Amino acid sequence: TGVWPWGSGEVNAPPGFKIYLKDNGKPRELASWLDGASGEYLIKKWGTEAGQVIEGNLQGTLVDKNSVGKETGIETGTVTGLFRLILPEKSQ
Repeated sequence: TGVWPWGSGEVNAPPGFKIYLKDNGKPRELASWLDGASGEYLIKKWGTEAGQVIEGNLQGTLVDKNSVGKETGIETGTVTGLFRLILPEKSQ
């Protein structure tokens, strides 16, 4: 448990966060590991066995991978949310 910053520098740097979406028809790939992104997870509950719950909050700024290196500049999006995962059996 505790506060964990998003990984940075490498593709899918753990603990990474990525969202695919369309913004008025324009594809976006918002990622947490790109330069200019920042954020954190607040892990409130942690488990390692099947049936246990992992839950917490996340917040920060993601960078649109499709805007990196273009003349228009880097485009970003902010995200705030809650998550709750129930760990499955290892065979699932």
